[in-house]
Amino acid sequence: MTGRVVCFRPRMRRGIVRTECGDEMAFETNGDVETIQGDDLVEFVFVGHGTEKKAQVTRIVEKAASRCQSFDKMLQELFGGMNIERTTSK
Repeated sequence: MTGRVVCFRPRMRRGIVRTECGDEMAFETNGDVETIQGDDLVEFVFVGHGTEKKAQVTRIVEKAASRCQSFDKMLQELFGGMNIERTTSK
C-alpha cells in the first residue's frame, strides 16, 4: 500500500501515515529507509496481528520536495501576478 506521511519523529522512528483511502495509522521504520519527511509518498506493509497491527515503511516512493515545481505553478495560478521568490534558510 502507499500513503502520505502526516508526521514523522526521526529519533523514535515512528510517525503517522494517511492511506490512499484517507485512514490515518501509526507506522514504524526499521532505520534502513532514508530520512522521511512530512508529505512524502511512502510504500508500507502491515505487520503484527489484531490490536498490535501497525504499518512498516518499506521505501519512499516520492519525496515531497520533488513536487516543488508543481507547487510553484499552482501558487502562480492562484495568486496570479505575485512574484514567488525562493530563499535558502540560514
